Amino acid sequence: PQPTVQVPRGDIIKFDISALAAPAEFRIYQNGTELTQGVSYGATLVTVDTGNIPGALTKIYYRNSVTAGMGWIIEVTDN
Repeated sequence: PQPTVQVPRGDIIKFDISALAAPAEFRIYQNGTELTQGVSYGATLVTVDTGNIPGALTKIYYRNSVTAGMGWIIEVTDN
């Protein structure tokens, strides 16, 4: 099974990618498409504002962009 983390819609998630061998390859996806709405990609930090991703979206994925598959799951919950 894929690792899954649940976060409430409206939370902000920050990924420190500075220690990764290829930080530019760390990406957030919706299904197989890179997510840009609500996501900010920096050189050392990737920020996801779950309040600004599309409202119908409940699962997003994070992974290395050169790795096949969906990656790890972030489940956005509406409370």
